Amino acid sequence: MIDTGIDASHPAMPEVVGGAALTIGAAGAIAVGDDWRDTVGHGTACAGIAARGLQSRLELVALRVVDEQGTSTVRLVEAALACAVERGARVVNVSLGAPGWEMDAWERVRAVCAAAARRGVV
Repeated sequence: MIDTGIDASHPAMPEVVGGAALTIGAAGAIAVGDDWRDTVGHGTACAGIAARGLQSRLELVALRVVDEQGTSTVRLVEAALACAVERGARVVNVSLGAPGWEMDAWERVRAVCAAAARRGVV
């Protein structure tokens, strides 16, 4: 789940096997931290919907790319998609909206999705 994180203690959650919080550091590099807990609730809600009826057959990885103010960047979404594939995800969910991305941002995200699809990731 690429979103605001996941609250693993929520009763609707299947096992959350780990995760990461991706942020952009002061020098502009992507920083990967270990506090993937949900900061807003949206990621937990999306994970609960995705897991409905599948809790016993599903493990989740929480990749938090949205901060406490509800903001994120295309670079963080790209990095999280690549991170999910590297961690062995077979299905990746991104339920985020954006007011408007430049065409190059769409192309970069499409390229990361295509690379994931070539590795069998949905």
